Amino acid sequence: MGPGAMRTISFERWVLEVDAAATAEAYAALSKSQAEECGCTACRNWLAIRDSVLPPEIVSLLASLGIDRSKETELSEYEGGQVVKGRSLYCGEYLFFGRKQSGPECYVETPDGKGCKLELAPVSGSFHLGFSSRLRWARSDPSFPKERTAVLVFQAHTQRRVAHD
Repeated sequence: MGPGAMRTISFERWVLEVDAAATAEAYAALSKSQAEECGCTACRNWLAIRDSVLPPEIVSLLASLGIDRSKETELSEYEGGQVVKGRSLYCGEYLFFGRKQSGPECYVETPDGKGCKLELAPVSGSFHLGFSSRLRWARSDPSFPKERTAVLVFQAHTQRRVAHD
């Protein structure tokens, strides 16, 4: 899969250069999301609530980037799901072909260079996101060569629904 037609997309504080056709082709080749591959209670909970958690403007943005919203390339639940009693904090990633041209960087390295913290912007309610073209901290996927790939990182505070392993 070679580079296709790049186009510029603006969203909130970011300007992105995107190859949506190549991204859509890569997502079509993925059989399932990382959450489906994992299958733990937290991931099953996310799968049960994903469509109600993603704000309409994010659903539209994902489509414009060529991203299949049902195939997160990374998903984690933090703080054992108890950031706030009865709620979960999820952090996830969607990879896409392109780069962040401008806007804030979401992965901010710690002073010792051994880690990073996320700096995400609120979009809607309890949904936050950011972008990066620096993939040192993103999950790698063979469908998305690092030299051509950027990442959309999100966090969402959600209600817990699925409870049992």
